[in-house]
Amino acid sequence: MHAQAEIGSSPLPRRVLRCAKAVEKTPMRLFVSVIASLLTLSSVACDAKKDDPLVPAKTKSIGELKQDVKEDTRTPEELEKARREAGFVDPAEEAKANIAAMEKGEREFVKSRLAKYREMTKGLRGHLDAIEKGAKAWAKAKKPQAAFDKFNKGYKEDKKEFMVAYNDLTENGIRGGAIAATLAKTLRAWGDVNNDLGPEIGKAENFDKSLTDLRALLGEVDKELDAIEKDETLKTEEPEGDKSDGDKKSEKKGGKKKGG
Repeated sequence: MHAQAEIGSSPLPRRVLRCAKAVEKTPMRLFVSVIASLLTLSSVACDAKKDDPLVPAKTKSIGELKQDVKEDTRTPEELEKARREAGFVDPAEEAKANIAAMEKGEREFVKSRLAKYREMTKGLRGHLDAIEKGAKAWAKAKKPQAAFDKFNKGYKEDKKEFMVAYNDLTENGIRGGAIAATLAKTLRAWGDVNNDLGPEIGKAENFDKSLTDLRALLGEVDKELDAIEKDETLKTEEPEGDKSDGDKKSEKKGGKKKGG
């Protein structure tokens, strides 16, 4: 009655008062049931939250990941074999193979023109012999300068012809591989002698040594030419422009089909 009096005297709206009266009449057992249901739902919600796909999974630490990696116990030889079987190519080995293939191609270029290379080294030796012989004659001449000028007039033309032939044969010193480098070194040394050339060159302290060094370099070129000639792995082909006009005419004539 006391609760009813308080509710009856309350200024709250009638709808609220009716709800309050309904709650007052609700049995205690119903309240207990509702509270138990709420606790059950809360427990289920917590369990569901553990499997929530929106919650990121726990990741492994670096130490745990390192422990999962198995140590490779294969020897370096076994690893190398496995790489090769898998098609892996070492960049350093590939570059080395490419260089070797290029050098072989250059040696084949030289072998296809072997006679001309030998002719070139023979010609340069002839120029060195002429300088050596002339130096002695100029020193003994009554007019050393006049004797030298007479020699040098023809020698300039010889040098020019030699360099034209050299550039034509080696494609301006580019072709020939390793032998091209030795030839280039030889020509630089020859150029130094030519720059010092004069009626008094025979008296120069390093004149004889310069000629000796030049002949040694030509010896290296000849030695390499011999090795190229004996190398049966090198293929040869006739260079363009080496055939005579007679050979070309014969080929054209022989290539014509006979008419019926």
